[in-house]
Amino acid sequence: MTTPAQPPLEFRYRIHYTRHGASIYQAHLDLMEALLRAVRRSGLPYALTQGCHTRPKTSFGPPLPLGQASRCEFFDLYLSASREPEAVAAAFSGLLPEGMNILRAESVALKAPMLSGDHRVRYRLPFTAGAADTTARVRAFLSDPERAFILRRGSEARQYVIGSAVLAIREEEENGLPGLTVDFSQGGKGQPSVSKIITALAEELGPEREALLGVERICFLE
Repeated sequence: MTTPAQPPLEFRYRIHYTRHGASIYQAHLDLMEALLRAVRRSGLPYALTQGCHTRPKTSFGPPLPLGQASRCEFFDLYLSASREPEAVAAAFSGLLPEGMNILRAESVALKAPMLSGDHRVRYRLPFTAGAADTTARVRAFLSDPERAFILRRGSEARQYVIGSAVLAIREEEENGLPGLTVDFSQGGKGQPSVSKIITALAEELGPEREALLGVERICFLE
């Protein structure tokens, strides 16, 4: 009796990195290709996908909308041999596009979920000094669960309601700049994405949007 072939041994690592500067204008598919190139050049014993067109076996975290910065990006890499997490992180030194930096790597169970569809995420919205009125407008916009907005794509228009998407808002200063820290709920039925809410907010602000210095994803919440 023939013994069934055993699946190849694999080890899964979650690699955490940041995106700032020029890298925030890199589309998600381009970013994936850049990370795959880095994996191939890393010298790590990466596992391969099955099929005709094999590539390093990876899984990517939620896409970061174009123009947003982040302190909490991640992707999962599967290796065919065990390595210390510190060595995995160090292998990417100098291989990532400008504006991207590796924070750390950690070993992850093979069957552990990457991120649930219904999750919470924290953002920071920094403002120029003296923009108290704009900050108040933004807070009022995000604090209203009945706030409705319409987004258009080509000839199509769709209405969204903030509803339960915004969980908490705090005014916090960082690096000498005022700002809002906002916790969002994502993935729930009917909830607009953070990207859609920020797009509507920018349209609402009009010229005042110049006082909003950026949008930065801070962390995913348990």
